Amino acid sequence: MEIHKLQQLLSEMSLQEKIGQMVQLTGVYFDKEAVLTGVVGEQLPPEWVIQYAGSVLGVIGKEKICDIQSKYMEQHPHHIPLLFMADVIHGCRTIFPIPLGQACSFHPELVSEAAPIEFTNVRPADKKSGYQKEKEKYRFTVQIATVILSNAPD
Repeated sequence: MEIHKLQQLLSEMSLQEKIGQMVQLTGVYFDKEAVLTGVVGEQLPPEWVIQYAGSVLGVIGKEKICDIQSKYMEQHPHHIPLLFMADVIHGCRTIFPIPLGQACSFHPELVSEAAPIEFTNVRPADKKSGYQKEKEKYRFTVQIATVILSNAPD
């Protein structure tokens, strides 16, 4: 996006819309069939926070993501799409240690072997950006492991 278009968009957005773009909510707030219990059910955010939220965490499945995105885009005044986040490194369908834990194994080859497995876990949900994001995370993990190994005492 060109700088002048971005400046125009920001000048047209209300304060609530700008705040909303900085909020990440769990996917249950966008799932009409979800039963909200505990703190999530007792302390609902104001409706405008849900309406203008910038990202969603924990929604799995292409159909569910597409459904939430299309409903969100229809009602959003500036049609800014939601970002869908998944904590894939900690586990989606397969669980691996966090990047620091992997790096502390002092076994970068093993870390590299785990990466393709996690790629296949995230790819169905977000074929384009998810794959690239996870690829970068794993590249960083391998770099951390390499730095730790190179600084390890003999």
